[in-house]
Amino acid sequence: MMCNFYDVDDKKLHTFKKSDDVDLMIQEAVQKRYPLRICCQNEKKVKMDMGWGVFTGNKDAKRRHEIDMSDEIQKEFEEEEYPSFEKMKNDISRKRNRQDEGSGKGGERELEACMKLSKTSPSHVHNGYVYDSYLEVTHARFYDSLGVKYTPHPICIPFENSHYTPDFEIVLDGSVFLVEIKPCFPYMREIEKCLSLQEQTGKHVVLFYGEVKPPFSEHKKGEERSYPHSTGLRGILFTSKDWTERRDVVWMAEGKRPFLGYPSDTKDKRWKGEVLVKAYS
Repeated sequence: MMCNFYDVDDKKLHTFKKSDDVDLMIQEAVQKRYPLRICCQNEKKVKMDMGWGVFTGNKDAKRRHEIDMSDEIQKEFEEEEYPSFEKMKNDISRKRNRQDEGSGKGGERELEACMKLSKTSPSHVHNGYVYDSYLEVTHARFYDSLGVKYTPHPICIPFENSHYTPDFEIVLDGSVFLVEIKPCFPYMREIEKCLSLQEQTGKHVVLFYGEVKPPFSEHKKGEERSYPHSTGLRGILFTSKDWTERRDVVWMAEGKRPFLGYPSDTKDKRWKGEVLVKAYS
């Protein structure tokens, strides 16, 4: 469905679908009072989990179907299980057991089609915001634990013949950083995006890569060398469009104050400050 209008005061969502055959399905949803989980996306492709909604059976002057998203609806369905592709898969499996094999394969195709339409799953939702990946959620939780102010998907810039949206904007000691995150060391194209982002915005840009865990580890004599820090969280800081001026950074802390820096020597242990150890865990 597509959303045309949301009434903030009445908390009513007005939607339509290109094919009018949806009316029959909505009539059944009205009669049986099916709850819907609503996710909206704005022009910057930022997704927001809006909560539960129920079709009222009413249409506005433009024949858009009305969905009630009032506080009463949220309370009524607060214990409802969050819809997920895993649940859909189980439902389809049960349905396939009651039907012939041909119908079952149709159900599998239906599920595949749904999954292509959206990468969102319950694990991608944090504090009511729908993220693009679980890695983004992990970083958001990390910032929450550190008490770092952040905004997901804060800006969209043109890049080559398309556009590019960084994952976060964070504020540290009054300074603003735009953040891109990757699971592993980045490709050169990803670095080029960050350089373009810095040039167009004039802000510092950090490209973090790796898992959200300590970037270093200490080896004690007699212990097995497992190198648990090999995939730890590290970053590249860009302060100008000049590639040669980049520098490596990691999360460090002085007391409860987190900041981006790099150990001055091997005895500099600020990378494992108490506030960071808690956030990594």
